[in-house]
Amino acid sequence: MSLVERRTTLLKCIQRFREIQQVYMPGFDPKGSAHLERLASDDPSHCVHVEDCKLYMPSGLSAQDRRKYCPAGLAAMEDRLRHTEATDSPENLRHHLRTRSFTNRFKLANVTGQIHNTRARETQHQIDDKVRAAELRYRRARSALLILRGNGPWEECLRVLEQSDVRALNERELTEQEKEDIRWVRERIGVVVDEDDANTERAAATVAAVGEGQRRPSWIWFTGNVHEDMDDPLTRAGEYNVLFLLFLSTDNILQPCG
Repeated sequence: MSLVERRTTLLKCIQRFREIQQVYMPGFDPKGSAHLERLASDDPSHCVHVEDCKLYMPSGLSAQDRRKYCPAGLAAMEDRLRHTEATDSPENLRHHLRTRSFTNRFKLANVTGQIHNTRARETQHQIDDKVRAAELRYRRARSALLILRGNGPWEECLRVLEQSDVRALNERELTEQEKEDIRWVRERIGVVVDEDDANTERAAATVAAVGEGQRRPSWIWFTGNVHEDMDDPLTRAGEYNVLFLLFLSTDNILQPCG
């Protein structure tokens, strides 16, 4: 599906959402609000794509507009929705991080050759995209909860997710010296990498060296009540898919007889 087709599909969904929004938020004009925000921006003539369109959920309104346009219970309903989303997102994030670790180990042990490594890297990029989507979903849900609830004890469970927290159990964050060395090498060979991608790079954790006795896993591995073991259907399905995709990238591809 092309980008234009995706945007058209998304536009239809938003139009349907606007119809429902008029029922639950009578008197609210999303087009007028969007126009006022665009005029107040630094570049009023900037074209806004459909994927950047604000939905104007209760958390996206000011406290005054929430009292004016949101009937009793609507903000509480979004609160429950966002809390569930923020609670489930770390589990999805952990699952994708496990899959990434499993993929890296399989690639190192079984994939050889430039072509096969390129195909395997494409699979790894797809997993990285899922990791980014899970962490973005958590951050958005938590930000909405912060607007609806304000500061409180709930922040002890749903903590701020820093970029350095998004790492697997067998990964550690690169030191500043390691980041600088990688940046220098890339500049020498002419490789351009986005700043966001550079900040998400991790190194495989080895046996703790001198001075690293206090290294601890990210807090995301100490939250949640659902334990995902090797017999979990979600884990097995993800690993089987990764194995199949990476198997096609190895030298073990079955050749036609004759």
